[in-house]
Amino acid sequence: MFSIDSSAILLPDGRTVNFNTTKGADAYILCNKKNYCSKIVREATVVRSRLVGGNLSLVDDETTVLYQIYSQLGISSQAASDDVFALIPESELECWFDHFMQLLVTWTTNDTWRSTGEINPRNDVLFKVTTAMFRHKSTIAVARDKDFLRVLADFLEARSDSGLPHFKIAQHVCNMLNSMTCFHLHHKNSNKDVTKERKNDARVGI
Repeated sequence: MFSIDSSAILLPDGRTVNFNTTKGADAYILCNKKNYCSKIVREATVVRSRLVGGNLSLVDDETTVLYQIYSQLGISSQAASDDVFALIPESELECWFDHFMQLLVTWTTNDTWRSTGEINPRNDVLFKVTTAMFRHKSTIAVARDKDFLRVLADFLEARSDSGLPHFKIAQHVCNMLNSMTCFHLHHKNSNKDVTKERKNDARVGI
């Protein structure tokens, strides 16, 4: 899902880990769980502030910088174990959805989006990050409580004349929903397997 030249990162405790692996992602989250999302959101907001005022000539550089910032969440989310990801405070996950939802609301009234179904490519990474985070139960619970899907639906509905969004946006949305659905199916089937094992154990007197 994510591509990056190097997924090695220096942790606050001095260790260097590859956070594209479960071991590295778990170590990264354990060291940063108290500001896992808020730190990234602050850094991204600073970069985005430089784009205000029509400085669109900077788009290529800013796209690279934003991708590098946001991808720390995406890479670690998709590699992390469920048990460690669950240690991230709910307030941190809420911070991410507040950030993404605020941008979705802004794009909803954007003339380019309404007329063409396109948004600036530098924003693709937000959809990818959220898709990666939806691999974990805690993220889905926060998204539900924040009414994320309603805001997403309003964004898609704002596309004028019942036109379809750009295929990249459509793909991103489908990937997010698929990630949520796959988690629920996996969780449901896992519960069924546990129940079946318990019944079998009971039959043989274990």
